[in-house]
Amino acid sequence: GEWKKRPQIRYYPKLIEFLGYNPFHFDKTTIGGWIKKYLIQHGLSIYKLSKLIEVEKRTLASWENSRVILN
Repeated sequence: GEWKKRPQIRYYPKLIEFLGYNPFHFDKTTIGGWIKKYLIQHGLSIYKLSKLIEVEKRTLASWENSRVILN
């Protein structure tokens, strides 16, 4: 069978730089989409970002899964 494995998120910024564009898709109209975009662009896990902004990991994860629309 075909073997597929995603690189660790910490490598995403270098991959984006190498490609010259961000190949990952996220909904930029939602809070969750913007959080996912930030995580990918900066190569951060939910855990690391939660430590940086001093928010509980569970809270940040719920924001990431949020479908709240931004105006």
